[in-house]
Amino acid sequence: MKVRRTDPPAAAAAKAGFSPATAYRLEADPRLPSQTQPLRSRRRPDPLAGIFDEEVVPMLQNAPGLRSVAIFEELMRRHPELTPKIRRTLERRIRARMLEALAQAGLALPASHPEKWVVDCQHVGSGEKALVYLGRYLYRGVIREQDILACHNGQVTFRFQNSRTRRRQTRTLPGADFLHLLLRHVLPKGLRRARNFGFLHPNSKRLIQLLHLLFRINPGRAVAAIRPRPALACLDCGGAMRILRTRIRPTPPGSDRPTDVTAGAVPM
Repeated sequence: MKVRRTDPPAAAAAKAGFSPATAYRLEADPRLPSQTQPLRSRRRPDPLAGIFDEEVVPMLQNAPGLRSVAIFEELMRRHPELTPKIRRTLERRIRARMLEALAQAGLALPASHPEKWVVDCQHVGSGEKALVYLGRYLYRGVIREQDILACHNGQVTFRFQNSRTRRRQTRTLPGADFLHLLLRHVLPKGLRRARNFGFLHPNSKRLIQLLHLLFRINPGRAVAAIRPRPALACLDCGGAMRILRTRIRPTPPGSDRPTDVTAGAVPM
């Protein structure tokens, strides 16, 4: 208040636009109201009082690699009166203890680390398995239309290949559960299916022909260099067989029989 240097408090307050009471209060204490507010204390009772130091700390000391979710489940088993809402409080306490242990060991987190982070983390490797898993859907869809066998009364029956046994199986799920499984296999944002862009697009035949012309590539030679597929032998007479068509036999529900892809082959 510059006018306070020449005017009394009441006149200076009138020129500044606030009441004389505020002027006298500023005379007594020039600090702002936000600077004089007392520190906020806990308004709710501590749900981990008598539990964290007596039970959680010994768990962390005996097994430093113990995950917070495992501690949370153990506390819920020991104390049925606790609610699932204590999980955030438990993670914050464990995170604070982790930072305290790092400081005591003379270690520090990088300056670029986020202020809020989840303490419940575990090592997942180099991500090679996740890359292989997502790579399956870069060149093909999640499920083919012909593998959806039926959809009646909200129940979807579909056919899939078990990744462990390599056998085709049939499964029936409610429509919502089927969509949930379908969306779990959709590529994350930023990943594109490779065949849908550039000269690999199905509608880019003219562009591929132009590339053959510019790079002087004769696709006929490449096709001629491919080794012919060995003929199928008949199990009865041993003669060569010619495939007329391929089809997938309907598999009964619950059966894991492999698909017979040679059905429709006849002797030549």
